[in-house]
Amino acid sequence: MNKNHVPVQRSIGFKLLRAVFGLYVIIAIILTSGHIAVEYKRAKDEVKEAFELNNKVLGQTLTHEVWHLDLEALDHTLSGIIQMPYVVGVSVHSPEGMIFARTGDVSVQEKDNALYRQSKIEQGIDEVSYSNNLFWHSFELVDTNYSVSEPIGLVYMYSEAAQHKGV
Repeated sequence: MNKNHVPVQRSIGFKLLRAVFGLYVIIAIILTSGHIAVEYKRAKDEVKEAFELNNKVLGQTLTHEVWHLDLEALDHTLSGIIQMPYVVGVSVHSPEGMIFARTGDVSVQEKDNALYRQSKIEQGIDEVSYSNNLFWHSFELVDTNYSVSEPIGLVYMYSEAAQHKGV
């Protein structure tokens, strides 16, 4: 047997290959993580921009329905909003926190609102689910047509971090 023979695992070529490959893996992980973070932020910004557009588009309709306490029309409007590709849930609250209407996936913090839930549960139509993994956009409903400068409601629109249906 040759005394100068070095096992493959101890050869300089193997050590160099292991060091270069290790460096490549570390760089790939860092770059991929950075790219994922940038794409996530971009998608989240697009959703927030779409939510802000909804303030203008849906604000008057929701304000009118809340002002007149037309809860049936409010439920129909929320059913339409939930069909938007980036919306997984929506709720409309009074300034005092009472929930007028909600649908879809909403924040788990809304689970304890007994005023809303009791009446809907009695009617058998509380069709919401609760999640912690949501981000949201909220806007106030203010109706200046009736000389009211105070908010008459608050809308929360929810989107899921992992689910951007088409955005």
